[in-house]
Amino acid sequence: MDKVHVTVVEDDPIFRDAVTEVLSDEGFAITATDSAGEAIKLAKENRLGAVVLFDLDLDGRAEFATIEAVKKLQPRVPIVALTAHVADDWVFPALEAGCSGYVVKLEAIEQLGRVVREVLNGGSPLSAMVGKRVLERLYPTAAKTDVPKEELSERELAVIRELAEGYTYEQISLRLELSIGTVRSYVLRAYRKLGVRSKSEAAAAAVRMKLF
Repeated sequence: MDKVHVTVVEDDPIFRDAVTEVLSDEGFAITATDSAGEAIKLAKENRLGAVVLFDLDLDGRAEFATIEAVKKLQPRVPIVALTAHVADDWVFPALEAGCSGYVVKLEAIEQLGRVVREVLNGGSPLSAMVGKRVLERLYPTAAKTDVPKEELSERELAVIRELAEGYTYEQISLRLELSIGTVRSYVLRAYRKLGVRSKSEAAAAAVRMKLF
């Protein structure tokens, strides 16, 4: 079976080598470059592979325009921002440029295999600190003084937290060592207590209420 090909665009040689080593050990084939121009060339030649991990800051320059250019050339190849920046003026321009996910480097190394597999399965991985701000931006008008109709249990809160971070029911069942049926039960009970009807509404409500 052919290996899944991942392109890493990163100008820090130590971090680039670490990412390459981790993903290689996870069974992926890696193309690594430190150049925005090379990333565009790979896109033009249809050699980006299945996923791109893209450092937003190459040689002190924000690469939002490069990401937009790569997406125009290869719109079906998902790009995940892999960066040290967590401020809104990096997060939202990156997502607007076409990034399918946003992962903070300090949290990334041990999760890189999961991040790539999540993207391949159609997910949008967001580091926890980023996911909360995205939800707050999406639901800015909701009252911050809301309280749940009933207090969420620790398990219900844990499941909603996992949903907010982009995990699927199957992934949550593995991470929390619960059956999928039990996960679904916790989700439904949490929805009732929060007065919501969807995953995005539940996550947004939990953020507004400062439940995590």
